[in-house]
Amino acid sequence: MKNKITLSLLISIVSVINVKSQLRSDQVYVTNDFKLNALLSNYNHHSAVPNLKNVSYSQKKETKDIYFDNEGNIIKVESTKNGKKFPLLTVEYLETNKPLTYGIYKNGKLKYTTTNYYNEKAAIIKSERTRPNQKQFYQHTWEYDQNNNLIKTTSYKNGSNKISSYWLYEYDNEGKKTASRSYNKKGELQYEYSFNCNPEGKKVEKKVDYTAVCSYTESLKDYLIKTDERDNLKGKLSKTLQKYLAADTTLIEHKSFNHKNQLVYHNEYNNSGKIILYEWYKRNKPKSVSKWTYDGNKFISRQNYWNGKPSFKLEYVYYKELITQVNHYNKDKLKSNTKITYNF
Repeated sequence: MKNKITLSLLISIVSVINVKSQLRSDQVYVTNDFKLNALLSNYNHHSAVPNLKNVSYSQKKETKDIYFDNEGNIIKVESTKNGKKFPLLTVEYLETNKPLTYGIYKNGKLKYTTTNYYNEKAAIIKSERTRPNQKQFYQHTWEYDQNNNLIKTTSYKNGSNKISSYWLYEYDNEGKKTASRSYNKKGELQYEYSFNCNPEGKKVEKKVDYTAVCSYTESLKDYLIKTDERDNLKGKLSKTLQKYLAADTTLIEHKSFNHKNQLVYHNEYNNSGKIILYEWYKRNKPKSVSKWTYDGNKFISRQNYWNGKPSFKLEYVYYKELITQVNHYNKDKLKSNTKITYNF
């Protein structure tokens, strides 16, 4: 008999927290399919739960059912409204757990299918999308060198064999990327990024026809400070600062500055690497702020502010190690919650 536990979960926020540590990049980001990426990143964090067969989300009049195979891969997502069940997503995998095909549905009808192809080293080489009438409307390819370094990506117009744009990548003998170049359909250079920097993290040569990305690291008593400087086509310099714990290189702070040296983004993380603060600045003033709280490894709440005023809040309750309920607040008023049933 299936063991059923009624639980609650807010899909989107939990996925944001788990996507960095738990999602497999070849499953989620490999196809450049943003709608598909959203679906997978919403649900795939459950792959860390052993022996999970099915999860049911219930909110208001709709229930979403997510089904997994024995490897923890999502194989199907369904929606039920007013007693009627509709498919949202179907996935088939290779023996290597690489996603082979995705079926995306809208209002119960197949909207398109994504098919992926891989080389003998399990690196993706082609992704294409077709309508139910078998008309192809998207195609993207990847090419690699003998060391499986990505050397070219190509996008095609409306799924045809006509190139719309492509990127070329270069590496040194150690496999470190040294340059990236973007070209339009006519083969005209659009962007060029150089990664040729000296040991101090500065550009090797002064040029204005490419963007240089250079890095250098400072060592303090308990921290490492990494600085990335980007000098763009117009000679405007922007930079990011990342602060790590010297003991285990856990990221605890990230800052991004524009060419005027004004702070644009600021993130802080706890000693476990979990985000606790996000700030977006405009004209040196924080416009959007998010704060996270935890109890050990458990995510307890997220509070968002806009122009200094509360905008929305999420509160999480647990059954043992699993989230049991999420309350959704609009400003300070409780608006809704999402319920879920786990089947093992």
